[in-house]
Amino acid sequence: MESLLNHNKDKMRNLKTIFVLSAILIANSAFSQTKAETIEWLKTNGKDFLTAFYCGNSEKYYIEITDDVLTIIVYDKTVGTPTHYYSNLKWNNILYQDVSSVSKSQSNDCPQIKLFVIKAQEYNEYSMEKGGKKSDVKVEKGNIYLRYDAEKEEDVKRTLKAIMHLAKLSGAKENKQTF
Repeated sequence: MESLLNHNKDKMRNLKTIFVLSAILIANSAFSQTKAETIEWLKTNGKDFLTAFYCGNSEKYYIEITDDVLTIIVYDKTVGTPTHYYSNLKWNNILYQDVSSVSKSQSNDCPQIKLFVIKAQEYNEYSMEKGGKKSDVKVEKGNIYLRYDAEKEEDVKRTLKAIMHLAKLSGAKENKQTF
């Protein structure tokens, strides 16, 4: 009789465990943003934290966000002819990592500008001069620098978290570089 009671207790414990795990999985999926919601948030909120600032009188930095690609554009007037430098990064080519582990840097030219360094598997980089002349370079692995105003760091961290979330939803690999 006692073994039957123990057996029933084990069954109840297993059912409780299954129920709790199911509830956690359902709650997690119910509260996380979808890819479309994350893109929309980045377009309406996050884009402003990483865009439309100048480094002195020579360089303007801004980003464009689409369903497939994060485009970073630097307009540089210091070279003879004004040039746009583009970096096109597909979401799934970002090496996903926790925001707290993303390294930071500071601009040498503009002390008020900080940079988050995102690791990428592959991206396209090119420049376009005013005359429409284009040079295109495919970069296999490298760093993408997200520039931001130092005063907006907390907002930029939220934006970076959304970028990493979108990368993960798009099938990005995890950044497993330990050193």
